[in-house]
Amino acid sequence: MQNTNTGDSIQIFTFPNLFKYLKVTSSFPTLDNLLTIRFSSPKQMNDPFEFLIGKIENITKEQADDFVKREGLCLKKSVSGINKFFNDNHEKILNDQYNVINSHIRISSFSTENSNLLMWSHYADYHKGFVIEYDMETMISRMLDDDLPICLAPITYSSDMPSISNLLFVDESKRSEEMNKITCTKAQCWNYENEWRLIISQLDKKMEDKENIDLPIQPSEIKSIHFGVRCPQDEINRIRSITEDLRINCSFFKASINKEHYKLDFTKI
Repeated sequence: MQNTNTGDSIQIFTFPNLFKYLKVTSSFPTLDNLLTIRFSSPKQMNDPFEFLIGKIENITKEQADDFVKREGLCLKKSVSGINKFFNDNHEKILNDQYNVINSHIRISSFSTENSNLLMWSHYADYHKGFVIEYDMETMISRMLDDDLPICLAPITYSSDMPSISNLLFVDESKRSEEMNKITCTKAQCWNYENEWRLIISQLDKKMEDKENIDLPIQPSEIKSIHFGVRCPQDEINRIRSITEDLRINCSFFKASINKEHYKLDFTKI
């Protein structure tokens, strides 16, 4: 069990090994990039419903009083007036929130399973790609030791967009919790992905000039590689050769179609 640094607070999870579905291309994998994890900006996500907020909850008088005391300010409007302002300007506030997320957060996605037929089709080039299993416990421990602002968390799948507290009127720990709702909630129809997200959150630094961030990992953090049903043998050979050159001591498996059921079987190779 490890502590994860969200940038604002510490959250605790027990980390399972996780899987990433990948395509084989002329530029990936290579000796230079197999030992990297790519983090992408939110606007590159394939779901336009990502990071949307259903409702900003009205603040209470107690929250307003705490805010005034904490910030040493005085409220120029009544609590009801503040709530009316946020309700009237809902769309603009949500757009501003999205821009903040896109400026300060980068995300890498993983799954808890390696045998999902849809995932192989959608993210591993119609079963021509491969899946890497990562030792997340070791990886996160190392990243935290390097003081990286990293958070690893599972996705919550829901029929409703998240409803969050007004971020201006909550303390830092609550703000972090609410931000986690925004970045780690997706529509129920995506639940087949069983997704976890590794998130770089630098709230004090804009990352607009870096659509993608590639972070290095260690050879020991790759535990296994699973090749798809249609992955060409020459690509399998090439990838295995790269792992040897990088001294990645992992297991290799080849997927095949089960003879009786809609499922994959994996044979160690």
